Amino acid sequence: MSMSVSVRSDHVGQLIEQFYEGALTDEGWGEALHTATLVTGSPQASIVVFDPHAQVTAIHEIVGATDEALAAYNRHFHLLDEALPFAASIPLGGWYLDRRDLGERAMRRSAYYQDFLLRHDMATTVCNRLLGDGSEEAYLSLQRRPGQPHYTDADLAAFRQFIPHVQRAARIRMHMQRQAQRAGLANVVLDRLCIPLIVLDEQRQVLVANAEAEALMRRQPLLQMRHGHLLAQGLRAGQLDQLVHSACGRHGPAMAGGALVMDSRGQPALQWLVLPLPAKLSCFNQWARPLALVVLHDLCNSSPPYGAQQHLLQQIYGLTPAEARIALAVCQGDTPAQAARRTGVGIGTVRTQLRAIFAKTETSGQAELIRLLAALWVAQ
Repeated sequence: MSMSVSVRSDHVGQLIEQFYEGALTDEGWGEALHTATLVTGSPQASIVVFDPHAQVTAIHEIVGATDEALAAYNRHFHLLDEALPFAASIPLGGWYLDRRDLGERAMRRSAYYQDFLLRHDMATTVCNRLLGDGSEEAYLSLQRRPGQPHYTDADLAAFRQFIPHVQRAARIRMHMQRQAQRAGLANVVLDRLCIPLIVLDEQRQVLVANAEAEALMRRQPLLQMRHGHLLAQGLRAGQLDQLVHSACGRHGPAMAGGALVMDSRGQPALQWLVLPLPAKLSCFNQWARPLALVVLHDLCNSSPPYGAQQHLLQQIYGLTPAEARIALAVCQGDTPAQAARRTGVGIGTVRTQLRAIFAKTETSGQAELIRLLAALWVAQ
């Protein structure tokens, strides 16, 4: 059958809905392609979405093809696929139509058609280039069997009612795939840091906690997570909320803050640093809203404060050891000249390092840098 013969509009609506579901679940694509075979009169349909540079495939779904046909295509006949030379020249949203673009004479002489398609009960094919901006490519292909009508330009015009939705769904899925990969890589990086780190939203909901933070919560009774929210004993009422809201910029410019928690004997036990999530860590912020990065310092199981502060600056902001030493010196009140004498380098080197520090911490000068890092010294 062709698209123009007894196509039910509810099938088209169902198809569009299923393609959007496919942006969220793998099963949705299979269901959408099955409906596409009904809507288009095509016993076989496939979709592939991939990043040609990263060699990442977000979607590769086929319905209606036998295992034997798939094996034969992957083993040899993909090299002879007549649609491939046309793929890059298809305009976005446009179609490759074999009878029009390849021609019936070439189809009759083609080993791909005669030895593969016909042998596996396929006779004609069309392909839509859904995406193709260099960073992502996507194609929707449909095949009909011998004895069915060949695809026509009228068919392709009718198919256009759902193609924009397939394009959008494919873009959504590719975006989600990239976000998931970035989040996965970000979690690996977080877990390799030896400093406990937690990402919170304004309601203190824990969105990310690295391995060190999870280990600290297991051994430190002053730190708990209940129903997905972070609780802190030893802080005054509302203090953690105040720190988180300040870091998220709820009542003004986003500001860092800190606190020191004493144990039952009155000894320093846990140091808090709550700061705006740095843009350099934006790969951790897949929620696209203001978040707080909590850095915890277990004073019962840690190195001396100065060493911990330097290590924290290096890991959180990507400072070099020399830059971290300069940042600490300036935040303790040194002028650039004094910092140069303290660290044994020239004043020109210190100014160069300060420019790098401001860029990495996203501060505009010494005053803003001091405000950002002031909470690091609550333990002293």
